Amino acid sequence: MLEDGGNAVDACIAAAFVSWVAESPLTGAGAGGFMLVHHAQDRSTRVLDHFVAVPGLGLRRPGAHAMEAVGIDFTPESSQFFRIGPASCAVPGATAGLGEPHRRFATLPWRTLLEPAIAHAREGVVLLEPQAYLHALLDPILRHTDEGRAMYSLNGNHLVAGDRLMLDDLGRTLEQLAEKGPNDLYTGELARELSKYIRDGGGDITLRDLRLYRVIQRRPVRVPFLGYEFHSNPPPSRGGVLIGL
Repeated sequence: MLEDGGNAVDACIAAAFVSWVAESPLTGAGAGGFMLVHHAQDRSTRVLDHFVAVPGLGLRRPGAHAMEAVGIDFTPESSQFFRIGPASCAVPGATAGLGEPHRRFATLPWRTLLEPAIAHAREGVVLLEPQAYLHALLDPILRHTDEGRAMYSLNGNHLVAGDRLMLDDLGRTLEQLAEKGPNDLYTGELARELSKYIRDGGGDITLRDLRLYRVIQRRPVRVPFLGYEFHSNPPPSRGGVLIGL
């Protein structure tokens, strides 16, 4: 993106979309996060908070359905239970969180920034050892449903290093976002499909949740360090404050 004349925000957005494919167990259209943007001309910095939101607007009894629990063994001595399934899903912020900085700070067309991710989803990515380790570790979650088994299986087994991960459905979603823009996940066809799937499965994401979702601009945490000034995420994120301390 930089070689094509884009700026750092263009490159960041394109890389984030590619991560949806290459690191799909950790991120994706249903994720949330934060983007810190520094504007060199006026030396201003802001954080765009696009973390997930609690769902259930308009529901009489939100949270009525129980989440599913899956245990993950990190080591023989360390394990953790994760809550999964439609009832665990929050209102996604990642798509809005990439659309907002594109509107305000990017220079390349929106579709251009999605094209690498679309190509990787369609052509597949070959798993490296660290990626394969993550797939094996999270296998009870990744292949918990029929949809997950269709994406993350090869000959009935979880993917290993050297296998090619194909994400055709994600490719179609990215193509639709490229064509219709990020708002499609919040007010368009993708919003309706997302809400219906989650609600049918016992989750709480409503069309009102999606329509009212907003990216929040925040002032970054600023901490002096060895003659420089460190900028990072402010509350409600804990990371920036902890690093600053």
